[in-house]
Amino acid sequence: MSDNKSNGFDLFGLNALGRTGEKLADASIEGIKAFLSLTCTPLLEELGLMGRDKVASWRMNNIMRMLEKAQGKLKYDPEEKKLTIDPRVAFQIAEHASTVSNDTLQDMWAGLFASSVNRYEEDENIFFIDILKRLTAAQVKLISHICEHSPKNINIDNIDQEEADGIVSTENLHLDYKDRCEIMGSNSKLKVDTEYDSLVEMGLIHNPKYRFPMNLITSHPNRNSLLPTLKALRLYIKCQGSNKTPFQYFFNDISKFYFDLLKDHVSIEQEETFDYIRTQRANGSKYVNDIEYRDAFVIKNGTWTKLDILILNERLRAYFIYSDLARIKGEFQVRFEHEEIGSFTFKNGFKKFD
Repeated sequence: MSDNKSNGFDLFGLNALGRTGEKLADASIEGIKAFLSLTCTPLLEELGLMGRDKVASWRMNNIMRMLEKAQGKLKYDPEEKKLTIDPRVAFQIAEHASTVSNDTLQDMWAGLFASSVNRYEEDENIFFIDILKRLTAAQVKLISHICEHSPKNINIDNIDQEEADGIVSTENLHLDYKDRCEIMGSNSKLKVDTEYDSLVEMGLIHNPKYRFPMNLITSHPNRNSLLPTLKALRLYIKCQGSNKTPFQYFFNDISKFYFDLLKDHVSIEQEETFDYIRTQRANGSKYVNDIEYRDAFVIKNGTWTKLDILILNERLRAYFIYSDLARIKGEFQVRFEHEEIGSFTFKNGFKKFD
């Protein structure tokens, strides 16, 4: 066995851990020691003291497993010695993780620890500790599912600002009662409804705007549309061990959302989606004085009626993406002054009335 002594005491309480029958491998112990020596020496010392207490062996083992998971989620170079974690954050995560042996919850605490390790000392995750400590494993499973699977988009009118702010919007995810029970691992209506209501009260799921008698709650269709809040998205991302903004973390989901809108109308690859939208919107913005979009496209510049059809379609498509991308599958009338002169679809372009 390797020497795990430091400053004259059994640093990780290996004797106590041995009594649990769940002792971690020596290599893991040494890895965690190195990890904490770089990121949070005070916690390293505290665990050494805790290891002396026979009663604490179960809690110690939970902490050690959490730290091993956290180390696996964090990409860092031990030689750089530039990462740190606020001791206040580290101690509180360790305290709460010490009472958790459930793998689902341990993974969340490990991710939160990993996302708390930064290039500088930062205590923002205190806020997420307070949320996570109140969640059950079933609630974590539900929140994780809706954060992962809810459709995501952004305010396309200002992609650059959305990226800078890091914000995303989500759409309702339909989960009927059977699905929700399966995700949460329970067939108890009482448990599922109670834990769902708690998530709403905590501000992790948007509150449905209705009131019903208790015997109707579970079966009402509106209650099957779940919408995670920004707080839920940020908690989920932090607990994956990431410090990315929602925009950065869900970028592939967002680009796929818009790619799916465009793919049947434009020949592009998914990775080209945002560049295409940016370019088209920039071009479309040039025509705000020449054309107007209401219930139809109203041409205000008479010279447009004399344009080559290819050029006209190019302008109409650019202006359409600038004005109403979400309705790309629709068909619209095209007018000049008070006369309807044709129709337009994004895919087929302008078709002049006979």
